[in-house]
Amino acid sequence: MVKEKISEISGRKGIRGVASLAGPFLMVHGVMHIILLLSPRENGGPGNFLTQNGTSWLLDGLGMDAASIDLFGTALVLVAALGLITGSFGLICKMRTVVWRDAVLVSSVLSLFFMMAFWSDWFVAGAAIDIAAIALALKYRPMTGSVPEKVAL
Repeated sequence: MVKEKISEISGRKGIRGVASLAGPFLMVHGVMHIILLLSPRENGGPGNFLTQNGTSWLLDGLGMDAASIDLFGTALVLVAALGLITGSFGLICKMRTVVWRDAVLVSSVLSLFFMMAFWSDWFVAGAAIDIAAIALALKYRPMTGSVPEKVAL
């Protein structure tokens, strides 16, 4: 039903209709990662808005120090942003390869992991976008031929 609505809105069928909506949306989501990474903390302290000066409820328990957590979080955001932007170009340019799907899938999973590790109430919309991007990438990702058609018992 949702696929038909998207096709109806965009006037196209299949991935082409979805690409005209999802491509720019994923591009903005990737750029937003970078903008928030460059933003100062809410309380004006050192570090950026996203990593909050190396505090993470998940990574603190692994024995990492604040500088390592900050560096790890920053790297996660940069890789996720790069992958989302790359994947969005694949969607916008209507590439018929699996590369854009893999870029969106991996980047969205990394972004979701980051949001889980450095949770803030600001991340609710981003987490929803990442989940939708994962669903999109999985829906339009062709299955490999590695699974046999029949499994003998």
